[in-house]
Amino acid sequence: MQKIILARLKKGLMVAAELNSAREDFRTWIGIYPLKDNSMKDYYRVRVFSVDKKFLIDDNDVWEETMESKKDYKVKGEELVQSLNGLGIDSNILDVPWKCDYPI
Repeated sequence: MQKIILARLKKGLMVAAELNSAREDFRTWIGIYPLKDNSMKDYYRVRVFSVDKKFLIDDNDVWEETMESKKDYKVKGEELVQSLNGLGIDSNILDVPWKCDYPI
């Protein structure tokens, strides 16, 4: 994982990336959110989801009901890269959310 991305997560800021979608008419993303609950310090919420491209026209908002193939994980900090590798995701693709048009 890039040091700048790790520093962003440690500051409490999320990171994201667009993933290859299994369906041509959908876009798929991963978002990683530092958990703010003190009892979950050093844990991250990892969300992987797909959205039909028709919902993304004209910058429409995306909400839970428009997401498909949703996966939601809680991962301890030191296990983050290993967990991403287990999902087949290279942690080096993570960046700030606006660079990948992260919709939520």
